[in-house]
Amino acid sequence: MTDPLRPPPGGLYIHSLRRIFRQFSNAALNLLYPPQCIGCERRVGSLLCDDCQSRLIAVSIVRDPDSPLAARQATALFDGTIRKAIHELKYSGQRGYVDVLGRRLFNSLCDTGWPATALTAVPLHENRIKERGFNQAGLLADYMAMELNIPFCADMLRRVRDTRQQVGLNCHERQSNVDGAFEAEPMIVREQKVVIIDDVYTTGATLRACASALREAGANQVWALTVASASLDQSS
Repeated sequence: MTDPLRPPPGGLYIHSLRRIFRQFSNAALNLLYPPQCIGCERRVGSLLCDDCQSRLIAVSIVRDPDSPLAARQATALFDGTIRKAIHELKYSGQRGYVDVLGRRLFNSLCDTGWPATALTAVPLHENRIKERGFNQAGLLADYMAMELNIPFCADMLRRVRDTRQQVGLNCHERQSNVDGAFEAEPMIVREQKVVIIDDVYTTGATLRACASALREAGANQVWALTVASASLDQSS
């Protein structure tokens, strides 16, 4: 039986070629059209320069004893510059921000020391995919997989119910909205140590629902890693 987490023959070679091609393409475009930083608005060759990134507010790792998540981490507080960068990717389809935000996630995951064996992303329902054309969390997870050389398993989780958007709902409504909305594939999940990628942590309802599905399908451990958190106090 084929191992769903093992790259196909030549897969690592193709993986490396994709990364090299992306890096070369980005370098060429940046040389011709130096990007403007979304924070300071200077043409410094980056969509989010080092100076602006250094001013982002850090968020600590959180471990909740009663959560299906072993721990969770965000790279910054969801405010100002990072909010604008996420919105440019999520709502305007500016995929150049995948590299910027994906690099932040990569560095954060390396700092955590979590022994992940696979990555997945919070899935969108097919109706939302048709509307938006892409899953921003999936793009970020794919970037990280290329950098880490561990699998991004897009089919590990699926959204089986088209839920309401969480924006505007309170904590209780958010949790009710996503309860039972996700299923995981046991043949892929069993005995894996999984990091779930998403753009923003708000109350954690969606990430906990995803983690519950993964644990029920046999995952050994599950962590959540997001670009930003809506609050420095992630206890909700």
